[in-house]
Amino acid sequence: MHKKQHKQTLIVIATVAALGATNQAVAQQLEEVVVTAQKRSESMQEVAVSITAVDGDTLSAMNVRNSSQLAEITPNLTIQSDRPGNSFPAIRGIGTPIKGPGVDQGVAIYLDGVQVDSSGANLLSVVDLEQIEVLKGPQGTLYGRNAVGGVINMVSRRPADDFQVSLTGGFGNYGSWETGASIEGPLVDNVLIGRISGVYSENDAYFKNREPGVDDNGASEDSTIRGMLVYMPTDDLEITFSADYSDTDTSGPAWRTIGVSNHQANAAALAGLIVPVWREPDNDKYKLSHNLDSFNNSEIYGGSVKIDWALSDSWDFISITGYRETEQELLEDLDASPNQYLEVASATEFNNTTQEFRLHYTDDSLKGVVGFFYNESENDNLFSVDSFVEFLPGAGGAAPSTTARGGETEAWSVFTQWDWDISESLTLILGARYSDSEKETYRNETSFTEIYAVNQANGVDRCFVLESGLKPENQPACLTQVVPGQETNAKGDGSWSSFTPKVGLRYIFEGGTMLYGTYSQGYRDGGLAGSAADFTEFDEEVVDAYEVGFKSELAEGSVRFNGSMFFYDYEDLQLQLSDLSGNQVVTKIFNAGEAEMYGAELELSWLASDFFTLHANMGYLDTEITDLDEDPNIDYGFIRTGNEFPQAPQFSASLIPEFYFNVLGGSVLWRTEINYVDEHFEDAENGGFATAADAGALTGSAIVDNGGFDPSLVVNEGDLVDHETYDARTLVNTSFIWTNESGNLDITLWARNLFDEEYEETRRYVSGVVFTEARYGLPRTYGIKADYRF
Repeated sequence: MHKKQHKQTLIVIATVAALGATNQAVAQQLEEVVVTAQKRSESMQEVAVSITAVDGDTLSAMNVRNSSQLAEITPNLTIQSDRPGNSFPAIRGIGTPIKGPGVDQGVAIYLDGVQVDSSGANLLSVVDLEQIEVLKGPQGTLYGRNAVGGVINMVSRRPADDFQVSLTGGFGNYGSWETGASIEGPLVDNVLIGRISGVYSENDAYFKNREPGVDDNGASEDSTIRGMLVYMPTDDLEITFSADYSDTDTSGPAWRTIGVSNHQANAAALAGLIVPVWREPDNDKYKLSHNLDSFNNSEIYGGSVKIDWALSDSWDFISITGYRETEQELLEDLDASPNQYLEVASATEFNNTTQEFRLHYTDDSLKGVVGFFYNESENDNLFSVDSFVEFLPGAGGAAPSTTARGGETEAWSVFTQWDWDISESLTLILGARYSDSEKETYRNETSFTEIYAVNQANGVDRCFVLESGLKPENQPACLTQVVPGQETNAKGDGSWSSFTPKVGLRYIFEGGTMLYGTYSQGYRDGGLAGSAADFTEFDEEVVDAYEVGFKSELAEGSVRFNGSMFFYDYEDLQLQLSDLSGNQVVTKIFNAGEAEMYGAELELSWLASDFFTLHANMGYLDTEITDLDEDPNIDYGFIRTGNEFPQAPQFSASLIPEFYFNVLGGSVLWRTEINYVDEHFEDAENGGFATAADAGALTGSAIVDNGGFDPSLVVNEGDLVDHETYDARTLVNTSFIWTNESGNLDITLWARNLFDEEYEETRRYVSGVVFTEARYGLPRTYGIKADYRF
């Protein structure tokens, strides 16, 4: 941590301690937190799983807009997001190193019981949610495939039984403003209730573009609509219809080149061309030099029907039918510079349909569930790469390409889990799940040879058109006038199955403290990946997880103190490497071998008085790749035994004080979030090192770039050319909420990133391109908003 960060953090902590010490009134009890982690409603303190729950009022108070910001208050959770609509969450260092549309995730995301089965559709709006629950550790029994790291469970707000209308509006810096409304209540007394809400927001660009005539980056328009109907024809039957829609249009993403970390080279070698790596002229993280008006637009929508039928006093039947769909288009300046040599257009469509049936049993000593789950999903992505345009005249041509890729997945599973109270204090937990999936994958690549002389003869600067969703056959005829497009097609299919058990014990001491120990297994599905010329199958990834933990409420219910320790043992670890091959960025996914991880978490909530509450949490991780398979067909790059997991900071912590006091004829809640995340690696290579070919090219281009030979410009094989490390960072968010005496008006002053911390939100490094770029987190934002209810 930098000295500045230390100073800022200590100032805030000292303020919290001083103010908290002034309130010595007798504390009341903390409110009970009810979760649905085990697919039934129960107190969080009774569930033998490490859980962090955040309610909708807290999300609104801190102006949290999407699920990625949840990582700021959850220990051992990191979420990378390089574009609107998609995210890559990791819980306890387990997420996915595999980036791309349609790939399997390591953290399962659910909205109203429906699995969101794609990274391209899982960065969801959290506006008007009732609660978000983060379940840590493999959840293979109840949630199945791709819950190897855990689950993020999002629950929409249920309609009220009485008529209510709410209006909201606000504005802030960077030209931000929002407006919204909701209406809810009975439609048919005691039979049908409903709720519908909508919010619209927009902001100006956060990142300024130095290039004249090119749009700034980060401007956004967002719309979110949610609706729910609850039909109760009898006392034993309830049917819930829910739907949501969000539309996000942004200018971006805002990538900024950061070059090579050892400063020995200042260029990249692409297909034999010496291409200069752009360096920004100053250290202003919020100024860029893109030559392209980039954009990223996404629509995400879906709905579900839930049937909850009480068959008897002991048996309940639940059915959840869901559908999700995403449409996304983008145009991106991939080289993040005023040069024009690596630009991308992409269009993605994703949909999935799910069906779950469950039978729940409950009596005095036994609780359990038996269920069936079915999922069918389809993903189609068309992306074009326009490369080396800057060098058309000198090189004689360019090599643009268009690739259509995607596939279908059909998966089903049967599962069960039971809690048997052996005695009043001791409970045995047993669970199991059998899962089966079948996948079909395709990849069709069309490579073009664009010749500068042909362009001139046709009176155009370019024959190739870079446009989102434009198919190869719709390109201008002059593009293939001399050299036809070269097509490479491939299809693949495969099937995978897995049996994932769980066993555990829970013991409740006199006074209510609970101690638990569990063994569980999780897995990430296998699949197919690679280029059309090199389509390979990889196996499922399996993790054995051992966890012990405790949950306690002390001091007459004014203190909630929970903790856990865990150890994970990996087999067939899935990893990804990206390289430049034939002017294409090629992604290789393979099973690397074995890995281990251990860690711990602590969470504390202390209702110190009527005026002061303190929440604190911390997480610790130690990760290591312990063994690599000796496969001569696999190029492991710089993945070595001893390397750490990506997105796995060794230490993370949050301190969240809340103060309550009366002022101006109402009451005020002052809440502050202080979140620290240790440095951690971007990917499993833990750094980019020069190969023999890179070393020569980098040395030569550095000499050209610097206008002469200098010994310091020599790059040797094995030299570090990128450290691939996210620096440690501390973020502070705060809000003041004034509520009038009647309780129907809230006025909120809020600020995010209060101390204007500069930090990398996402970074990427491709070894075949040999340069690194980063996308920085938002600067300090602040505003005011009002919520009125009547």
